[in-house]
Amino acid sequence: MSDIALILDAMGVIYSCGDDVGELLVPFLRDKGGQSNLDKVRRFYVPASLGQISADDFWRGVDLSADLEEEYLARYRLSDGAAEFIRCPPERVASLWGLSNDLERWSRRLRERNDLAEYFAGFLASGEIGIRKPDPRVFQMLLDRIGRPAGECVFVDDRAVNLRPAAELGLGVIQFCPAGRTGGEEFPTVGSFAELAELLEKDR
Repeated sequence: MSDIALILDAMGVIYSCGDDVGELLVPFLRDKGGQSNLDKVRRFYVPASLGQISADDFWRGVDLSADLEEEYLARYRLSDGAAEFIRCPPERVASLWGLSNDLERWSRRLRERNDLAEYFAGFLASGEIGIRKPDPRVFQMLLDRIGRPAGECVFVDDRAVNLRPAAELGLGVIQFCPAGRTGGEEFPTVGSFAELAELLEKDR
């Protein structure tokens, strides 16, 4: 494989938090006096992440003002080395793409806040396309947008359940497992963006 389209998952890869709902959103809602029961939060979060209700409707559903959205998004942190990798990816990466189960507005604002938007050829959020990983249709839709055969694309995600349908479609897959997280033996694994760059160059 020579030049590739590289697809990065957002939560757990670009951003250090793998479970943003449980680790960031619910604690934020609790801190601000909103609805913080996880099951009840998911009743609004999942439809919002599918584009079925707006971000403003989500905030109303959890009893908080949308004016707090930027304060919430400020809690996200980039994974170590993510910004440098995205701004200057390995030479064989012909185009960089993103894929996330997230509200479209949140996904876009996070890229803007971290000055990353311009480096992606495209970024698919479930809130835009109305489908969440690991639905195989997500990956077919992404391939259609990229315009390359599956064999010329590599997808990086922290969860094996999301990698399986991509692999079945013929994409190269890599599991991202930084320190403190464990991966299986099902897929090639890296623990950092430095290791990801090294693996991509090794497979050139």
